[in-house]
This record gives sequence, structure tokens and C-alpha cells, in this order.
Amino acid sequence: MRVLVLLALAAAAAAQVDLGISFNETLQGYFTNGDMDFQQAYDQGKAANRVIRFTSHIVMAHMRAFTNTSQHAADLNGHIFARGLTGLLGTEVSDGVLNLFNGSVYDHELEMHYYVPFKGLDQQPYHVEGVKYVKGDNCSHIFSMMTTLFIHVRRGHVRAQGTIVSSGIVHIDLAQVLELAGSIRVVGNGTDADKLDAIAEFGTLLLEDFAADCFNVSNWRSQFWYVWASNGRNGFLLDLVARPDTLELRLETYGAGVAPVVTKQYLSIEDLSTANNSVAFGNEMYMTMTRCAGAVKSLNVDLTYALKDKNDFVPEIIYLALKGLVPQIESYYGTIGNGTVAGVNYAGTAIARTTYAFEVGLEWLQWVMISALSFDDTDLRIEVIGVKLANSTIIATSYVFFHGTAYHLNDPLVASTRFTESGAIVNGTRVFGARITKSKEIDIVVECSAPLLQFALLDVEGDTAIHTTVLGACTASETISGGTFRGTSALLELKEKQ
Repeated sequence: MRVLVLLALAAAAAAQVDLGISFNETLQGYFTNGDMDFQQAYDQGKAANRVIRFTSHIVMAHMRAFTNTSQHAADLNGHIFARGLTGLLGTEVSDGVLNLFNGSVYDHELEMHYYVPFKGLDQQPYHVEGVKYVKGDNCSHIFSMMTTLFIHVRRGHVRAQGTIVSSGIVHIDLAQVLELAGSIRVVGNGTDADKLDAIAEFGTLLLEDFAADCFNVSNWRSQFWYVWASNGRNGFLLDLVARPDTLELRLETYGAGVAPVVTKQYLSIEDLSTANNSVAFGNEMYMTMTRCAGAVKSLNVDLTYALKDKNDFVPEIIYLALKGLVPQIESYYGTIGNGTVAGVNYAGTAIARTTYAFEVGLEWLQWVMISALSFDDTDLRIEVIGVKLANSTIIATSYVFFHGTAYHLNDPLVASTRFTESGAIVNGTRVFGARITKSKEIDIVVECSAPLLQFALLDVEGDTAIHTTVLGACTASETISGGTFRGTSALLELKEKQ
């Protein structure tokens, strides 16, 4: 199976430095007493609120040893809570093991075996034994299989032995998959290139079959290119969207004190052409790194601009580990030279050009965004993007330009970006806020808002809706060098469940 080939590649990439990989995983579900059908045990346990949850720190300390032994064993330590078997605070797990096996009977089957030993509330030894069956030729259910562990709880600490006292099922949900990806670390010493290679190969190991074998991502891919600008009185946001089966031109125009207008036009997918960071939708619209021109229905667009700086918002580690499942969001920043949109002149106005693509998940993904390109009496520029997880946690990264220096703050290990407000409605106004810090360099608190009237409903994706304005009012305070700055031309966006 391909996964074993990829394990070999990972070992080869680390051959000279013998790197390893570690990550964290949290699984939670329900169980009940007895040896019975797993789904029946899960259902009964759920009805009785018999929760079982374990959080594991898994270490493959030496990838060469991991791949070259038939057991493919990784060390597992952590914590477990099992209602009725452990105390309310749970108990420690040590000397556990995760094994990865190529299916010996079916060519397209991968098995992941868990051994999780612990001491129960009665001070007796127990262990959880669990298995994931991932059948690569059953693609319609592969994500469910990758995130579902069937478990028995046995007496004693001898693997595959001891009386079965409980049965059940535990899962890792999508939010926890993302957190797992964010926890991946390289064990051992090597160059940055060695470490990125190891992480990329490990991410491929985990997700290649899901992302590549099980469906052609071109059948799901949606790609976006957009430019926006605002002078505080008027503004626009122009989206070029390539969906799997159609092209969409979307122009939102904004004016102070009036509701925004959203104009859409659809074209055939055959009208799409791309090359060298440029895109054209037939003869209707084209966008390059220096110009955007065309029309959306009767609304004309003709802009020239100079882009000076670029930022990648997704940390390289996560992008490499989950390539194909998360987008790489790239923004370019600059100034409009000459140009009008829908009859409004935007010469001299700050502009941003952003590109990203979703292979999967656009219909359920939720996000929050602040993009403030100009403030009074300063060169400060801020862009913050956050993805909301299932537990309402927001994972955010940011870009700051201040006092002539660009800060690319997409690595949570060296900088902190945290949303303090994420579009909540307060007295008819949507409120956004974030704090951005990098030790001894910057510490910025930005607070933004705009009336509900100024937000356009851009689109509905699945059960989520996108609300956007480019007339947000922002106040930014920088505490290290000092200063409070104000602007009235920010893009504020929220994609949330309806």
C-alpha cells in the first residue's frame, strides 16, 4: 500500500540526521460494560453518558527504526478519563504504544492499533486496546474510518489478554484533526529543510490516501482571486471565483450610509485561463499583478496598482502537513495608481490582492477577518485571519506593517494572534477585535466595527453565510513604541453558520 512507500520516503528524507516525529491526538466517545457489538455499546454508553476520552502524546523518535521494523511502533503517553473506571480527574497513561500495520489480507487496508494502559479507580490495572480499519478502496467512508477507533477495555496490562470489561467507540473530530496537525513537531536535530521534509512526508503519510486516492480534488476545488479598496466613503470588493462547474464574477460596491450592492455574473468554466499569477474570465474580466480590468454586467472596472509586499497566512508546517485539505492564503499589498470602479475614482487608495483555493470543506468552514490597510498619520497596516473550530476556538495568524517593517506572523511559536471579538452583533453593530504580539517588537490591540447596514451578504456556502464590509472603523493601539491610530476603511468579514 502507498502508505508504506511514504513511510520509506520519510525515512529516506531523514536518513542522514535520523529525525523523528511527534504529535498529540485526542479521542472521545462512549462505552459501556461488557463484550458486545461496538455500535451497540456506543449507543448505550451515550444514553448513559458513559464518556471515555484519552489524550495522547505520540512519538516516533527515529523514523528509520519506525519504518524498518515490522511492528511500526510509536511511544504513546498521556491521560485518560473513563466514567466509572477512573476518578473524575482521570489518570495518567504511560508506556502505551501505537502500531501502524499494512493489512496482511487486503491490499488496500491500513490498521492502526492502540495500546493504552492505565490504573483504574479500584487501583487495578486496565488497558484500552483499539483499532482503526482504513480501507483505501472504500473511499466514500474513508474520513469516518480514519477518525473512528473501536475499543475494548481489558483487565491487566498484557496486550490482547485479560477479560474484556467494556466496549465502545471513540472519535477524533475535524477540529481535533486540525489541532493534531498543529501539534506535529520534529524530534532530533537537523536543518530547517530536513525538518520541513519530515513534516511534509508525515502529513502525506496521514492524509495522502484520503486527499488523493479517494477523490479527484478537481471535482471539488474552488479557487478565489479578489481585490478590494476603500477610502472610508466608498469602497469595493471584486471576487473572481472558479468553482468546479462554473465561473462567478462578484462585485460588491459600498457607500457610506447606504446598503451595499452585490452584482453577480456567471460564465462557463471553459472561459477560465490562468498564468503567472494572472487570471482571466473570458473577455469579461482579467486580473494581473499590476492591473485589473473588465466589467461585471454593466459595472466597469479599470485599475492599475503597484503591489509591494506579500504575506502567507497559513503556517508552512500546517500547510505541508495538510496540503490539499487547507488553503494557502496569499495577500499582496500596495497602492492604486489610476482607476475607477463603478464610476468611483480610487487613485492613491491602498489595495490588497488575495488568492486562495479550497480543495474541500468550503461549505462548512467558518472564518473571521480584519484587513485594515490605512490609518491616519501612520504607515500601519494590519491583516488578521482566523478559522473557527468546532469548539468555537479561533486559530489566527496575522500580518503587520509598521514603521517601515513588515511582520509576517504566521508562526504561533514566535508570535501570538488572538481574536478578542469575532463579529458579534452589539446594538446593531458588528464588533471585531484582535491582539497581535511578538516579543519585544510589537504589541497591537485593534478594535473595529461597522453598522449591520454596511455589511453585504456575499454568499451562502452550505449552512454558512459570508457577511462583509469595507467601511469598517478601526482603532489600533501599539504599546511597545507607543501610539493610537484610527482608520475608517477596513474590510471586516465573518463566515458563520446561519
